[in-house]
Amino acid sequence: MSNGKTQRSRRSSAPVVKSTALALPQITRAQANQILKARAVELYQDARSAQQQQQRDFEAQHGRADRIDAALLGELQHLQLRFAAIAARQQRQLSGQEPKVNKFVRSLGEIIGDVTVAVASEKALELFTPIDEREYVGYNGSLGRKGYDESVLAQYQIIDDPKRAATAQDADADPDEPVCLHETVEPYEDEPTRGACADCGADFDLTGAEPDAQRTE
Repeated sequence: MSNGKTQRSRRSSAPVVKSTALALPQITRAQANQILKARAVELYQDARSAQQQQQRDFEAQHGRADRIDAALLGELQHLQLRFAAIAARQQRQLSGQEPKVNKFVRSLGEIIGDVTVAVASEKALELFTPIDEREYVGYNGSLGRKGYDESVLAQYQIIDDPKRAATAQDADADPDEPVCLHETVEPYEDEPTRGACADCGADFDLTGAEPDAQRTE
């Protein structure tokens, strides 16, 4: 028995080791939304810069794509003359092994034109369709899916974030649908412990939220 008491005494007198982990800096939901918005603008600008670089690379290799100019017309005329010359030579000099191109010149031009238009249009749409700012920075209290990067908040502790009473927005939802930031959560008149987002109508539990979470920006 004395041994047991001695062991319990030793355990109770052991020094308490405090955690040395650094606490995350605390911010409000309004501050968190500003960080998310700044990140969305950054992603939008990065996307535009990347597209502009791709456009410069494309034009350096294939020529200008912002206009149909004399250089492009000259290339087309060069090919037209070359095919026509081959067809004329074949009419004067018979060649048993060489395929006759005269009757295929027009058809080949139409086929190449159709295929080229389809391939080039798809590539052109990817390269030169303007980056839609709303897909990144959103509108009316929301962010676009491409600009919503919640990882930028990992280094913070949000102190006034109300808890969703309903299922949170699915990050894999329709990419055309914006992500609401729930900047204004208004309590229900008949049940102040619950509230709804003024922008999207999402339901929230306000019992653990500080008053700042319910204010109107």
